[in-house]
Amino acid sequence: MWGTIARTVIRIEVPDVYSLAQVNAFDQSRPADIEHVDFYRSSTVPLEVWMLAMSADEESYRSNAESRAQYAGYLTMRASLQRDPEWHDVSQILSFASET
Repeated sequence: MWGTIARTVIRIEVPDVYSLAQVNAFDQSRPADIEHVDFYRSSTVPLEVWMLAMSADEESYRSNAESRAQYAGYLTMRASLQRDPEWHDVSQILSFASET
């Protein structure tokens, strides 16, 4: 799997930008190339939110990242942030999950 981890800081006047409803809306419009998305809120900096988005491979990830639809979604997200996200492209080497 290949993707990106983004560190974002939301604007104080829109503290619920990553509310459950908005994350669900994001998931419903998520492109097929994106297989997995997680959002995390910092426990020490409440306005700091981290996002992990993963695709099957780098080609699929880049195809989505370079699409017009993704750029439009980015502009919507960016309006709610204090500054541009810090992007960290990553290649997954190992994953553990509990079976439930």
